[in-house]
Amino acid sequence: MAENIIRQADVIIAGAGIGGLTAALALHEHGINALVLESTRELKPLGVGINLQLQAADALTEMNLREQLENIAIPPQNLCI
Repeated sequence: MAENIIRQADVIIAGAGIGGLTAALALHEHGINALVLESTRELKPLGVGINLQLQAADALTEMNLREQLENIAIPPQNLCI
């Protein structure tokens, strides 16, 4: 069964982190069948946030996810350089 799933995939992505899942979603929007493989057997909440840099936010905007991002985002309160 697993062999059939792999054969149906146009692309195999290693890792179901933010990069792997975003890549899979972008490929799906272009009609490309991606298979995401993850070594972790179960999802666990980490209790941490994700800091998105400008390029990552731009990529999500390109994928028409800007509104959803803004609905859940917590903007930084200050910036120290």
